[in-house]
Amino acid sequence: MQNRIRGLENANSIFLLDKERGQYWSEIKTELEKCSSQREYNELLQFENRDLEIRETKTKCYTLVREIVLKEPLLMENKKYETPESAIELFCEETRTDLEKEDAERLGLHSGQIDEEELKIYRKVAQDINSNRDKSFFFKKILGHFDKGGSS
Repeated sequence: MQNRIRGLENANSIFLLDKERGQYWSEIKTELEKCSSQREYNELLQFENRDLEIRETKTKCYTLVREIVLKEPLLMENKKYETPESAIELFCEETRTDLEKEDAERLGLHSGQIDEEELKIYRKVAQDINSNRDKSFFFKKILGHFDKGGSS
């Protein structure tokens, strides 16, 4: 887990919440040390692993979007967002909010299940953008091509 966090730090992931290098791992380690039972430790470790996997997959999506935009800057013209960072951050926020809203309406999912659904979405997004590049539905959705005021 520590090496995976270092990978995100080395990639300057925008999904580490502006934490200083080493701070994210330090906080996890401290919380793990506070666990009073093996069960609590395992549950926290499972949660942190899932959270880290979501951050890694969101970072992959962002990296792909940014790579495409750097090669074709005109793709950002006349769009809702000024930067790929703001576009992907809002997409991720809206994705999580939609899942939580859906959960509230169904009253069926627990946080871990919402996380799994979120992870599935980001994996699908990364795969679609990786395969279809700037023709990707998700690439266009992230940049706001389908929003009112965005061009197609």
